[in-house]
Amino acid sequence: MSPIRYKPLLLPRLVKIGAISTALLLSVWYVGFQARFIIEGPRVVLSPEPAVVYKDRVVTLNGTATNITALSINGRPIATDPEGNFSEPVVLENGYTIMSIDARDRYGRAVHIERPLVFMPDDSSATGELSLSK
Repeated sequence: MSPIRYKPLLLPRLVKIGAISTALLLSVWYVGFQARFIIEGPRVVLSPEPAVVYKDRVVTLNGTATNITALSINGRPIATDPEGNFSEPVVLENGYTIMSIDARDRYGRAVHIERPLVFMPDDSSATGELSLSK
């Protein structure tokens, strides 16, 4: 008697290769999806976007900073809460001021944002100007 030779079917082998390929593609996609924040770098969003002209000398900047290790406004370090939100008052100089926001992540990548701000008080006595008229 000769042993019976069994030829395996092609379908189970294709199912196995398909399942392994699908699992491999899903794992690569998941790693890429989770790494998007590291790849993206630091991000700063001001909400609401500050206006250009202000009648008050003190302006409060609100926003969210993600993927950062350091945040500063006009060179002054700013603290954020655990969600990345910040709220910081900025004192405007007379006339035109450029406000700069710098954020850096742990890999040394940086974001720099500049916004022009203009302080225009309602009356001239608020600026300390003297009037010579009687």
